[in-house]
Amino acid sequence: MSAESIAALYPDELDQWQSDKRYHRVPDGESCQDLLERLFLDYVAGQKPEDSYVKKLDKAIQEAKMNREWRHEYMTLLMRDQENMEKGEEMLAKLILFLNEDGRLSDVTRVLQDKEYRQELYVEYHII
Repeated sequence: MSAESIAALYPDELDQWQSDKRYHRVPDGESCQDLLERLFLDYVAGQKPEDSYVKKLDKAIQEAKMNREWRHEYMTLLMRDQENMEKGEEMLAKLILFLNEDGRLSDVTRVLQDKEYRQELYVEYHII
């Protein structure tokens, strides 16, 4: 995430930062956005937020985590992704079994490396 996109979350905060540069102890040669990015990356790395900007961000993240609708949507998407992965694994296993039964062992390696060829064989073997 760039400093610009971080600052876009709280544009008023960036304005305040730029006007209160000494308060936030922005080192010489470092822009406010650079400092914000560094503080954000420290937060992502697990450091406790000490700055008001990062504290606001932490609060927004905690509220998002508590949002029941978002959690439900995330879990629904996660479950769908897991089902799709299982379906894909089953399809590939079925294709490899058919290729093995037909003695097309060289095609087994190819379907693992060539997505288009794999799709052709899914159709050929009526898997999809």
